[in-house]
Amino acid sequence: MQNDSNPNADNTTANQPKLQAVSNNPALTDMQKKIKIEEISEGLFRATTDKSKYIIEYDINKCIGAASCAAIAPLTFFMNEENKAELRNDVDDFDEDEVILASAQSCPVFAIKIIEKSTGTVLFPIEESD
Repeated sequence: MQNDSNPNADNTTANQPKLQAVSNNPALTDMQKKIKIEEISEGLFRATTDKSKYIIEYDINKCIGAASCAAIAPLTFFMNEENKAELRNDVDDFDEDEVILASAQSCPVFAIKIIEKSTGTVLFPIEESD
């Protein structure tokens, strides 16, 4: 049996009150409702917001670190410590749709796909049909 008074014991619940306090923060709870990000497969993320008419699909595995997406749409993308773009989850809302589309169009390796939420149509990149 583990002795909780042991200073060398692994006390994994030590941070629990802090985490619980953060999750009860109304601003963060509201933010979680506006921005929805999910990893749909390893390194492939799907994101949208309540106000956006777009779904963003971002493949971090394709990213070469050009940073144009983060420069154009800083409320949507940021560059991590490995110089790869990531979707932001620390803002109230993403950039406007036109700005997000422009950021996708600026990516030299087409790591960002823009899908119209209402129809499922891929707006960018334009996919050639056979």
